[in-house]
Amino acid sequence: MQHLKQHRTKSVVSFLSRGSSTDTRALLGIFLLAMGARFAGLAFGIPHPLCRPDEATIADIAWLVANGDPNPHFFHYPSLFIYLVAALYNIQRILLFCINPANPLLNCGPDVEPSPHLLTGRIVSASLGAATVFPVYFAARDILGRRVGLLSAFFLALCHLHCRDSHFGVTDVPSTFFILATIACLVRSETRNIPADHIRTGILAGAATATKYGAVFLVPTVILARLLSRTREEPLWHDKKIWIFGVTFAIGFVACCPFAIFDLSTFLRDFGSETRHLFEGHGDPCQYQEVGIIHHALFTLPVGVGLPMLAAAICRLFLITRWEPRSSALLFTFPVFYFVFA
Repeated sequence: MQHLKQHRTKSVVSFLSRGSSTDTRALLGIFLLAMGARFAGLAFGIPHPLCRPDEATIADIAWLVANGDPNPHFFHYPSLFIYLVAALYNIQRILLFCINPANPLLNCGPDVEPSPHLLTGRIVSASLGAATVFPVYFAARDILGRRVGLLSAFFLALCHLHCRDSHFGVTDVPSTFFILATIACLVRSETRNIPADHIRTGILAGAATATKYGAVFLVPTVILARLLSRTREEPLWHDKKIWIFGVTFAIGFVACCPFAIFDLSTFLRDFGSETRHLFEGHGDPCQYQEVGIIHHALFTLPVGVGLPMLAAAICRLFLITRWEPRSSALLFTFPVFYFVFA
């Protein structure tokens, strides 16, 4: 009898190991598919600087940072994506120098030769866009199982809107990567209740906000998650995990956007400008200003995701809200806040 139990235990372990190995191979295949969809046509519109106007601004600032001034003197966008692009500029310059120390591109900025600099920003965006399939898989797997995790990653890999925006060297897709990585860690922290997961959640949320300010809506997402958590045993304001998140969020943001503190006056000026822009739009009084959630529901999502996928997502939203209200709060609080206010 004991021998039979041991045999069954080994069989179960072997089955789970094979399943995990299969999932890993499938996920790597999905990642390669996502890479192909995002790197194909990556040079679209280059060297035209107005193909995606914000690209040129980021390229210019990243070039100044790469040349020795860590203060971007510009906070209409947070600094993390600019630092990533600047780091890749320096890596490219080192490689070019090793190949040919006299290469004229070594000291040519985006104002002289925009093509390689715009392409560098796009490489960062496309790489993080493809890598987003990993946090999507982990978040969906921990809530709904391995098959749903793989399907979710696959659908994101070929999502038209995400693929298209991954072709541009701006903050949208990189911030999406960090937002989903935060949510994946948040889901894990609520299922395992390990302090390290809460620390990672805070740091990633800080990094997401240091990529695009709209990611700050992760804060109410975490607060609601703790409010509904099965593992919370004290009042919310005494919850240690909330305080861990708050401290690590601040550390993550300041580490990735340090001159928001060291150049506070410039940060407040530019951040205030972006806040006014959020509420006032582009300043055209004749322009109809829709609430974000209405505009995206009627226009952006049907075209960018596709009606069949959008309908399936909405159906799943209602089902998971009915069956797993706590899990639905983890997944849907951030997009609701973002679409209503952004």
